[in-house]
Order: sequence, then structure tokens, then C-alpha cells
Amino acid sequence: MDPVPKYIQKVQASLEPYVKPREQVAYIRRVLALHLQACRQPGPIQEPLSLVDASRRVRPTNEVRGLQKEYLKALNANLKARNEYEITRDTAVTAAPSQPKAVDPRDQIEQHVALVKLRQKQQRLLTVQKYLDLLGRQPAASPDFLDLEDVFRKSMSLPEVPKEVVNGFSVSASTTKTNLGGLADQLEKVVLRAKLLLQREEQLLNGVRQNTASLAGQVSDEAKAHALDATRAELINWIETELSKASGEADDRANGYNGHIEQATIDEHLGGIKSKYNKYVAARKVLLSIVSEQTQPILKPGGETSSTAGPSQSFSPAPTAHLLLPYLEKLLSLSREQKGMITQKSHIHTVLAKQARETRQTLDHLAEESQLLPGHPMPGAGRPKSGFGEDFSTAMAEKPVPSDRVKPWVFAADSAKIATLEVVAEKIEEGQVALEGSTTALQEVDRLLGHEPKKAEIEAGDTTEEDIWLTQGSEKPGMRQHIRHQSKGSTVKHDDIWSVIDGKLGLIGHEDHI
Repeated sequence: MDPVPKYIQKVQASLEPYVKPREQVAYIRRVLALHLQACRQPGPIQEPLSLVDASRRVRPTNEVRGLQKEYLKALNANLKARNEYEITRDTAVTAAPSQPKAVDPRDQIEQHVALVKLRQKQQRLLTVQKYLDLLGRQPAASPDFLDLEDVFRKSMSLPEVPKEVVNGFSVSASTTKTNLGGLADQLEKVVLRAKLLLQREEQLLNGVRQNTASLAGQVSDEAKAHALDATRAELINWIETELSKASGEADDRANGYNGHIEQATIDEHLGGIKSKYNKYVAARKVLLSIVSEQTQPILKPGGETSSTAGPSQSFSPAPTAHLLLPYLEKLLSLSREQKGMITQKSHIHTVLAKQARETRQTLDHLAEESQLLPGHPMPGAGRPKSGFGEDFSTAMAEKPVPSDRVKPWVFAADSAKIATLEVVAEKIEEGQVALEGSTTALQEVDRLLGHEPKKAEIEAGDTTEEDIWLTQGSEKPGMRQHIRHQSKGSTVKHDDIWSVIDGKLGLIGHEDHI
């Protein structure tokens, strides 16, 4: 058997006084129960031993020894401390409370009124400071506001003359067909664009006039004349440039008409070349089919061969195989290449036709579900057809082009853009009217307050300092009222609308209070 380790022996030795047999433990419990029963008063125990009444006096007997005696001594000391604590608490509670300071309700009301006035004044000063900051951030506050380069930097460039108007000046006498509906729509677009540009230019002109109103008397007549000459020269150069562009486009159209006649002649030549090439391809196919066939000799009986040998030899054609053999391999390779190219061409044509059909179907589906096209229909799109003959002739003459299905979308987008520009222009005008109204209201508020923006800051600093001294001033309410009314009287201006009101109403009853 292995020996017990030393640390276990030490633990057992330290716990040995407290570890007892079961019979001894039961005996100790019975002894403690009898002792407690002898110490308690007659009747059941109403509270635990740890909650002994502080009015009782615990006296240890001669029979109590050891830990029980020490416990009773500690309990006696605890009871003594609790009694002292109760006595001290009772004396503190029964002590007469100190008399509170007399608080005048009138002072409280005056302090509250002063606080409310200070808050209102703070709100007014914050509002004034806010609008002063806004005015400081305006362009007129910057030092380079009157610089002409900065003034005209963000201005719009000269508008270009629409091509429709320029084309109207350079139309030749050869134009016979006119589309009145299209011309009317184009004219409406041009007029609308001109109106929008005119409104924009008027707005810019009004803005420049307002910003440069202070410089009207400072600009000399010589400077005005120089500016007018520069504007006139710039306008003449712009008109000459646009007219040269229009004449160049007219020349291009004339050249295009002559080129159309030449194109017809070229098409005729190409048709002849194509027919000749088709004949060549047919002859080459026949030649390749003849060469590819394997010729086999036909054996006949001897009599027949002998009898027919003479005439066959006399009428046999000249052999041509030796002429075709050097080119046979090249012809076969070219034939294969052409077959591959034809197959690829047919595949590409099929794929493109499928993609075009899917594109047309997608455009038709989008046109049916679109809300833009019905709102802005293309002119001439919904006119009735004359009959079946016209439909058939139109279908035979013109092939369906995907670009024709895109034109209504382009027209609808342009119309929607113009409508949006009109709405934006109206909203901008409403915003400008509202801005002018708010500016007028702010000026009216400044007039009612009766002070300039710069003077308001100085007065704000002075009145705030005086109010702080009022809150920390003398203890007498009459003196604070007198000082407050003096400060109010000093801040009132003679040109203010509020100066007619007597500010000494707060001194009523002041003599009685004194």
C-alpha cells in the first residue's frame, strides 16, 4: 500500500479537531438544545437568536464557557452599540429644524420674467446672426464680385441657329414635296426653344442689372460704347459663321443629287457584272461535276469491237484530261472554300434576321406598354390608310427598318424634354417670386427692429453684458428694476417705432416698496 502524501497528512491534521464521529455530533446537538431551552423564557421563540431585542440585557452565566461565552460578550457589545445608535438618531430627528430663509415670491416672478426676456432676446439675436451669415455668403460680399470675367464666366454661350431654320434659307427650287404637318411641328419646336432661351436671357439680364445697379452711375459713356461695339462685332462674326455653314450644307446636297445619278449608272454596271459572274459560276459547277465523275471503260464483245473499231477511232474526240489535271486540285480547294463561305454567309444572315425580328418584337412590346409614346405621339403616325392597295404597295416598296421603330421614341423623348423644361421654367419663376417675397419680408423685419446689421452686433454685446450684471447685481429688487429700466431706455432709438411707448411702466409702486 502506498504511503499517504505529506500535504494530505497536513490537511487531515488541521481538520482533525473539527471532524468527530456521528454519535459525538448527536450528543453535542442534544447538549446545545438543552442549554438553549434552559436560557430561553417560557413560551415559544418569536425571533431568531441573531435578532435579539436591544432592550434586553444579556448576562453570561457560570455554566457558559469557551466560544459561547465570547459570543455572548459580542452580542452584549452589539446591543450596547445599537442602543447608542437609536438614542443618537432620536436626538437628531427631534432637534428643531433650522428656520428657512424667507423667499419673496415677487423676486421669483421677476427673475422668471427676466429669464424669459433673455431667452427671447437670444432667439432674436440668433435669427439676426443667421441671416447676417447668409448675406455674408452671397456673391455680392466677395471682393471679386464686380470682375467682368467672373460675372460672365458662368453665362451661357451664344445659341446656335437650328438647322431647320438655316435649311429654310438655303432650300433650292427643286424641292417639290412639302410636309406641312412636319413643318408645323418643327416651327412649334423652334418657337418654344426661342421662348425658353428668351426667358433665360431675360432672367440673366435682370440678375445682372440688379447686381450692377450700384455701378450704373460709375460706368462712363466711352465704356458703354466700347462694350456695344464689341457685342456688335461678335454678333456679326457669329452670323457669318452660321451662314457659311448653311451654304456648305446646300452645296453638299447638290453634290448628293449628282451623286445619286452616278449611283444609278454604277448600279446598272454592277447588275451586268453580277449576271456575268453567275454564268461563270454555273459553268464552273458543270466543269467540276464532269471532272469529279469517274469514267469506266465499257467492254464489248470482240466482234463488235472489231467491227466498230474503225468508225469509233475516226470519230473519237480529242482528250482534255491532261489540260485539267494541273488545275484540278486548286479548283477543288476553291470549291470547298466557296461552299464554306456560302454556309457562313447563310448562317450570319439567319442570325441577323433572328436578332432583327427579336428586336422588332421587343420594340413593339415596349411601345404597347409605354406611357411615353401615347402622351407624345409622333405626327403622322396615327393617320388612316387609304386602302389595301396602298398598304400592299408600301409594304412591297419599303422594307421594315429598325430605325423607323426608334424614331417615335426619339420624338417622344424630345417632346417630354421640352415639356419638362417648361415645367422647370415655371417652377423657377415661382421660386423667384417667393424669394423676392421673403427678401421683402426680411427687409420689413429689419425696418421694424430699427437697427442696421452691423449696429445690431454692438448692441447685442452691450445688452448681454448689462443683463448678466443685472442677474448678479444688488440684492434689492427695487434697485434691479431701476437699473434694468435704465438699460432698456438707453437701448431704445428715436427712429424706432417702439420709441413712442413709455418704458417706465415697471416703476409703478416703486416708491411704496422703498
